[in-house]
Amino acid sequence: MGLDTSHDAWHGAYGTFNQWRREIAKAVGMPPLFDMAGFGGNIEWSTLVPNDIHILLSHSDCDGEISWQDCKLVADELTKILDKLPNENFYFSVKSRAEQFIKGCMLAYELKEDLDFH
Repeated sequence: MGLDTSHDAWHGAYGTFNQWRREIAKAVGMPPLFDMAGFGGNIEWSTLVPNDIHILLSHSDCDGEISWQDCKLVADELTKILDKLPNENFYFSVKSRAEQFIKGCMLAYELKEDLDFH
């Protein structure tokens, strides 16, 4: 059992998704996700410098959706940091997973459909 999203943005284990988001946070210079509210820490998202990547990082890993409008913002932010992402991490390619998520977000945006997490 794992996380699936619509628009072929993500299919895989919850643990892999969370590790991937930790790598994204590191690439944008954020504190570790475990220090953030909602992940066991006490740093509030509102105290950080505004960046649209928080739409992805603070999102539930098992349900809900990212609006089609926000999909474009997430895709743009991920595109900006692609060169900072490692090609490989323990057992998956962080960069290729980001590229796939960008494609899924852009498809959702173009179709004006929310990106569903299930």
